[in-house]
Amino acid sequence: TSKPSLLQAVLLGPPLWFLVLTRLLATLGRQLIRVHLVAFLLAAGYSPLTAATAIASAGLVGLVGRPVTGALSDHAGRESIYTAGQGMHVLAMVTIYMLGDGQSLWPIILFAGLLGLSDGIGGLMVSAKAADLFPAGTLGSVMGLVHLGRGIGIMAGPVIGGVLFDAQGDYTVAFPLAISLGLLAVGCMWAARFTENRTGDAPFSRE
Repeated sequence: TSKPSLLQAVLLGPPLWFLVLTRLLATLGRQLIRVHLVAFLLAAGYSPLTAATAIASAGLVGLVGRPVTGALSDHAGRESIYTAGQGMHVLAMVTIYMLGDGQSLWPIILFAGLLGLSDGIGGLMVSAKAADLFPAGTLGSVMGLVHLGRGIGIMAGPVIGGVLFDAQGDYTVAFPLAISLGLLAVGCMWAARFTENRTGDAPFSRE
């Protein structure tokens, strides 16, 4: 049998598909509640102005968080920073879900800070990990598949969140599901690392 091409070898290997799953699961979990956050904060008793300010503040924090976490990943490793980012996102969700009473400001401030710091880490780390693992000549195809996973998450997440809210009347199912999907994404990110040389073959040529 003929030896598979470089692209075929990439497509047949587990690391690529673990990265696709990482992007899909994390995006699905985030989008499942992301478009419902303002509605959730209003339902918790916060004013529209407070809810809108929290979301806007998270975006501002993210402007600082992205370059900092990207630089840290060059030294601490993609998986470690990805895990930390997902951990912050989970903590943000738990904080606002368990402690957001519509009156206390500190839970919503902590929520906005953690959400902002964790926002965008997934895309940065998965893209950087793909560049670490795969040759430049295959990155277009690799990132196309990775972003296909993201696109599915963006499409399906809000719909699932809305259906769950309509069925339950609250977010008691949506939030734990979102957290679980985020944790599964962390597992897939580490799996991409642990399977990159599973056959004992030499790494892909960087040329």
